[in-house]
Amino acid sequence: MLRILEIKRLFGLVQLMLVLTNICVLVFFVFLIYTYNPNKSLSSSVAGSRVADNGIGTPDLPKVDVESTSQKLLGLGLFGNAGKWNEEEVAKAPEEPPAPPESEDSIEDTQLNLKLIGTIALSPKDKFASACIENQDKRLTAFYAVGQEVIENVILDEVYPKEVILLNKRTNPPRRERLKIEDKSDALLKKPEESTSERIKVGKGEEVPILQNVKEIEVNREEIEREFIASYADLVTRIKPEMYRDETGKVVGVTARNIGDIPLAKKLGLKDGDVLVAVNDEKIDSEDKIIDIIRKYSDPTLPSIKITVLRDGKPMDVIYKIQ
Repeated sequence: MLRILEIKRLFGLVQLMLVLTNICVLVFFVFLIYTYNPNKSLSSSVAGSRVADNGIGTPDLPKVDVESTSQKLLGLGLFGNAGKWNEEEVAKAPEEPPAPPESEDSIEDTQLNLKLIGTIALSPKDKFASACIENQDKRLTAFYAVGQEVIENVILDEVYPKEVILLNKRTNPPRRERLKIEDKSDALLKKPEESTSERIKVGKGEEVPILQNVKEIEVNREEIEREFIASYADLVTRIKPEMYRDETGKVVGVTARNIGDIPLAKKLGLKDGDVLVAVNDEKIDSEDKIIDIIRKYSDPTLPSIKITVLRDGKPMDVIYKIQ
């Protein structure tokens, strides 16, 4: 019985101690709430505690402005010109302008003994663009496509309505040069309607049917060149080559709308709706093939050339006898 009474008394003391502890903690928090000063920095309280602990007063350190200090050090020029920094001069420093593109005025007229007869071009770099150029040294006239060599180390680079740009690789470094149509030719280009009667009189090819699907046309080279100059404005503005595809989408030739309205095309026996499918039996199956054919058969000394056209769904050969 005595042990039980002692145990109960012990538990009663422990419970009393817990109650007193809770009361002390509550009083402590109330004290903090009513005595806390938010303006008092933590650093000062820590410094105060250090003074209390060590018994030695520590003076407050001044605040250091890093930016102003670094500016002062740079201004002293301790490292010579490399260490100096002038913000205003840097702000005013002009940006380096980009390299200017090649000006058209910088392209000089060529001194090569060449003569531009005429051009056909929808754009300067068009794959179908070509130029009729006469080599006056050899007295030869031929058509050249963009990228083709006109004479040795001289490439046709760009084609415009009244001039072409040549890339002359004979110079070091290679130089772009301009070849213009002469004034006489230019006058013809400005007034193509005045030369209509002349076009009717000259270059009338004598058409001689050989077989039902074969035609032979005799043409005079010089007359064709004059005809080309007279009608070149119509060729440039109205003739737009288009690749012709079959039902499966395969390229089988090239055609052009309203080609039958061009006098030169009529003279060569071409009509609206004709599709050029081959030249000298070489089939046209891509744009690149057209360029290859132009380069291959632009030789002015060729005695004849044969084209194959698709007319009303039927193939027909036209042979040009060149005089």
